[in-house]
Amino acid sequence: MKMDFVQGSSLDNLSNLTRTYEDKLRDFEMDFIFAVEDKLDELGISRADLADKLGCSGNQISRILSGSENISLETVAKFSAVLGLDIHFTSEPAEESQFTDLQARPQ
Repeated sequence: MKMDFVQGSSLDNLSNLTRTYEDKLRDFEMDFIFAVEDKLDELGISRADLADKLGCSGNQISRILSGSENISLETVAKFSAVLGLDIHFTSEPAEESQFTDLQARPQ
């Protein structure tokens, strides 16, 4: 069964939801990148050294740390293990949910 999400007769909120998703994704990426860069500086490790420890190319490290490559939770865990980073994902209720006025309707 396919589900369409609708608000009354309009899908206007979906564009707002997409923008919120993109903002949050960028925030997560930047937090991760800054944490990694800070830890590299603290430990005196180069990006090339990090690539060697992770078993990947220096180009891939550059793409990840420039934010141009989407990273998986597996990649976050690998960076965390190699650098000794303690990374936490927290959950807090948003001020207002984007889903409050959306209804699922079977199609």
